[in-house]
Amino acid sequence: MTLRPRLPFAGLVFGAIAGILSADFWPNPSSWALAVSAALGLAAFFRPRAWLAILFVAAGFNFLHTLRFLESPAHLLAKEFNGSKTIDAEGIVWDEPRTMSEGESSFLLRATVLGEPPRDAGFIRVRSVGESPACGDRVRIRGVARRPQPPRNPAEFDQATWSARQGIGLELFCDTPQDLAIIAPAESRAITRAAARARVWIRAQLAAGIAGSPDEVALIESMVLGVNAETPPEMRDLFQKTGTLHLLAVSGLNVAMLAGIVLRLLKTFRINRTIAVFLTILCLAGYALITGLSPSCTRATIMGAFLLVAPCFDRSANAVNSLAGAAFALLAWDTNQLFSVGFQLSFVIVFVIFILARRVQDRVVPWANPDAFIPRELWSPVQRFRVWVWRGFAAAVGVNVASWLGSLLFMAGYFHLISPASIVANFIAVVLAFFVLALGLASILSALAPPVAVLFNYANLLCAGILLHVIAAFAKIPFGFVYVEMPRRGPALACEVTVLDMDEGAAAHIRSARSDWLIDTGHLRDYPRTLVPYLRSRGINRLDSLVLTHGDAAHIGGASPLLRESPPRNWIEGNTSDRSPTRRALHAELAERQMERTLWAAGDSQKISAETQIHVLFPPPGINRSLADDKALVLLITVAGRRVLLMSDAGFYTEQWLLEHEPTLHADILVKGWHDREKPGDTDFITHVAPKLVIAGKPRYGTRPEALEPWVVSLTEKNIAVFLQSQTGAVRIQIRKDGAVEATATLPGNPTFSIHP
Repeated sequence: MTLRPRLPFAGLVFGAIAGILSADFWPNPSSWALAVSAALGLAAFFRPRAWLAILFVAAGFNFLHTLRFLESPAHLLAKEFNGSKTIDAEGIVWDEPRTMSEGESSFLLRATVLGEPPRDAGFIRVRSVGESPACGDRVRIRGVARRPQPPRNPAEFDQATWSARQGIGLELFCDTPQDLAIIAPAESRAITRAAARARVWIRAQLAAGIAGSPDEVALIESMVLGVNAETPPEMRDLFQKTGTLHLLAVSGLNVAMLAGIVLRLLKTFRINRTIAVFLTILCLAGYALITGLSPSCTRATIMGAFLLVAPCFDRSANAVNSLAGAAFALLAWDTNQLFSVGFQLSFVIVFVIFILARRVQDRVVPWANPDAFIPRELWSPVQRFRVWVWRGFAAAVGVNVASWLGSLLFMAGYFHLISPASIVANFIAVVLAFFVLALGLASILSALAPPVAVLFNYANLLCAGILLHVIAAFAKIPFGFVYVEMPRRGPALACEVTVLDMDEGAAAHIRSARSDWLIDTGHLRDYPRTLVPYLRSRGINRLDSLVLTHGDAAHIGGASPLLRESPPRNWIEGNTSDRSPTRRALHAELAERQMERTLWAAGDSQKISAETQIHVLFPPPGINRSLADDKALVLLITVAGRRVLLMSDAGFYTEQWLLEHEPTLHADILVKGWHDREKPGDTDFITHVAPKLVIAGKPRYGTRPEALEPWVVSLTEKNIAVFLQSQTGAVRIQIRKDGAVEATATLPGNPTFSIHP
């Protein structure tokens, strides 16, 4: 009979997860959880039962999560901020300040808000100008504080939720260098400052002699130290597409490689096993400290310590129990780790590897065995070598397949990506990553002999270069990666229009049947943070058509990177010319790629799908206007008996032309921007169109929000609903096949607009 191994930590970690989730979704005062925990603790003491122990742990973690998160000083203070407010604060710089653009620096401050009485603010994220403080400095600071903002567009990074999970309640912005004063340099955090200095020295050592190859140096630093702030976005994108992004962060792979190298070195010197394990754990802890105690490295270090230390106490290291023990310890340290993507990915992938990798390996190993009737003792040296190599290959296959399957749902759910190429790419990439880490360690250890260190760095440069070429090659494999959209519930739609919030620019996505159109791309700065995440979240690998309404950089700035990364099948513009340098540069790129343009003018129309058609209302051929806004395309979408009018940045001239030349201007929904030279105020055109809903983009820079109030009031009095994107963020318009319409805002607290069939 086979005895089932005991997994005490498995039950405890399930109890911890249940307690954290119950506190997060059904919050109650911590006193309640403490009372329940005490009662269950007494019951478990007098009647020891496994289920009572699990319930006790669940109640205890409910109390911990409520106390540390929902009742933390940062959370309570942030609840008092409905807008922006100037505050004075004092505290310790908690991390190494990061240099931003235009002379700004960003750092975490363990702060107290000054006043009567002073308030503990927990952590505040500060952005300052002028001289940057150092980690451990005590500073006094004045600035405008606000709560981190929620995402304004679908799939944008949720800064508000992420900050809250990190214990950051407020963001504070300083306008002048005089707003920050260092009152006690290097007051605390000596270990963190020492680790930061060590990190700077190691970076210099890794780059010695090869500083002229910035991409390779950035890759080496990312893989050895987790310093990925300087990693080029294009490089990160390639690693993400090929499923090898984990190589750019110090994670379980790096920690496992380092542990293996250290244990091998200690074994060479015949160090006692227990002492070797203790020294290895110390090295891993020091490595985690030098890399800035990143969550991924900390998780891997704790997990590795559990696996390494068990045999030292004459206990078999049950992998699943050790994994659960590491998860339990991490959750006890920080309950919010449960909501971290990295935490979920790390533990689920490792669990699946423990469960599945050996099974896959056992299926692959027999493929290279000699004839089953030949005894193992009679195998030739060539056959033995072949089987030995194949066993290593089969083990790699098992780990890669298991990790890919374990990460599949997470990658599709969080990153909207499925990357079949990653199974093969990781075979080569992991081997090269081992050499990069080993050569980096050799360079650090040979610092006293600079010529030797430079030789190691040159070898590392070669490995990093090969790795970059391998990743780039796998990223070009057809269907090597595919962006997918998670299934959505709801009735079948005839058409969906998503009007993105792009500050002064604009972009609108139209989906009907299986066709995806994009009207404008927004500003270049909005491309990586707004447009790319949105398109990927909708599972769009290539647009069917891109329509550029006019040459304003705020509307077409993102077209150039979109053309380079994923050229649309059709490129459509208005049949006009302007002086836009952005548009001229785009035309040069199109000519270089030998890509044709379709030019539209008033009277043109095209089907998006069998149910949806787009009509061009403006401009007419041969129009002669100096401003680009006066030549912008005006488009009308007709579907299921409903009409959506896209006005772009059209102003008074365009509106008057439409009133004179378009007899049927009625629309159910009107989407408009703002003319460059005209102020909001005129509602005659909108009254003629008679929409039930107007979606208005953000006004030009310098326009006060209250300046729009009379305009909004005048429309509301005419029973026209108004969505100001400064208040709603992106707006999603769903048109059903029966003609029902529903418009919803991205920002919470906004009403939903509906039109019944």
